[in-house]
Formats: sequence, C-alpha cells, structure tokens
Amino acid sequence: MLRLRHPAILALLAAPLAAQEPVTYVVRNAGVEVGRETLRRERSADGGSSLLVEAQYPQGRLRLSGTLQRDASGVLVSFRLRLEGPDGPVSVMAASSGQRLVLRTESRAGESGREVPAARDVLILDENLLSLLAAVGERAGPTGTRLTAVWPRSGRRASFVATRTDRTVVLTGDLVGTLTLDEAGAMVRLELPAQGLTATAVR
Repeated sequence: MLRLRHPAILALLAAPLAAQEPVTYVVRNAGVEVGRETLRRERSADGGSSLLVEAQYPQGRLRLSGTLQRDASGVLVSFRLRLEGPDGPVSVMAASSGQRLVLRTESRAGESGREVPAARDVLILDENLLSLLAAVGERAGPTGTRLTAVWPRSGRRASFVATRTDRTVVLTGDLVGTLTLDEAGAMVRLELPAQGLTATAVR
C-alpha cells in the first residue's frame, strides 16, 4: 500500500477547514442521465483549499471519491482518488516534491508513476469526475488563462485556454467546452460538446 507522508500534506490535513454547502451535479451523455457527482469546497485557516468529490455511475457500476488540495497560492499539494468498478479498485495518489507533483497509480494491473509540475496552472482531472473542472472558474481570466490538465489514470494531458466573461468560461484548445457560473463564481453547468457530456447542478 502506497503511503504519502509529505510535511506539506500533513500540515494541510491538520489545519481546520471551513466547508461550503455541497453541490450535486447530474451528468448526462447525449441528453441521458448516466451518473451524479457531489462536490464540496473547503477552505483551511492557512488560506489553502480543498475539493472533495464523490460520484456514482450506475451503468458502468462505478463509484469514485477524490480529494484535491492546494496551498494559499493555488499550487497543487496533494491529490487522492479511489475508484471501485468491475475491473477492481484503482487508487491514485499525488504529493508535491519541490517543484514537481509525484503521481502514483495502483490497480490490479500493478503500479505506475509519473511526475508533473506542481504549479497553479496545472489541473488534475479524471474521466469520471467532471466536477473537478469547477476549479477552472477560479483561474479563468478575461484575456484567457493558459492551463494544463492531467488525467492520471489514462496518462492523457491537454493544454487549453480558459476565458471568462461575466458568468461564462469558454475553454479552447485541446479541451473545448463551456462553464456557467453562479453569482459566487461556483460552477452550475459544464458542457463538453466533443464528448456529448454535460454536468448540471441541482439544488
């Protein structure tokens, strides 16, 4: 079993957190509901933040849970993902090491690892956790913000630009889509037309 004990992670885990109300998203593929995800944001006393997400996709018999933590400057500090599915459990863990983020994936097939920059403009995503893209809303700017996304389970990487106008964020480049935000800047709808996917918040 892989254990990560980086001091920065321990400090964030120990810090008291202020939680926001969770948001549930209905995920549809070609207009048909395929799953639901629940996202919760937390702020720590030192200015850092966490995204906690849980998802169920009944058709594929998938259950996922994940936690992503950033420090006060927005740099990735840690990421944890657990997936339960027909092919067995999959665990993904990441911890910062200097200017790099070390990723480890464990499954029935074995263990693999890679490194990515631990920077504010790097996002860790998952094919079955669309709500993690909610973090884009905080980073998008009116002139466009260049971001890099990494999907640890598949090894996919994408470079894209997020441009925000009022409550809309448009994604262009390797990742194309649109985020709609509420007054507080939280994502209420995500559209990824190339994949035929949408995620809509329900209250």
